[in-house]
Amino acid sequence: MPAAVDAHEVIRAAVAPIYYRLFVTHEPATAADADRAADAALAAARAGIL
Repeated sequence: MPAAVDAHEVIRAAVAPIYYRLFVTHEPATAADADRAADAALAAARAGIL
């Protein structure tokens, strides 16, 4: 993980899709949704985007 990665941004990127599903579209969030969001946040962090 690049040293410049902002841990708070990683957390925001991981939970934002879940909050969106729950509170904006009122859809259920599944374990698969959480896994996908976490994987995307981790990939972005590893790429130095966050």
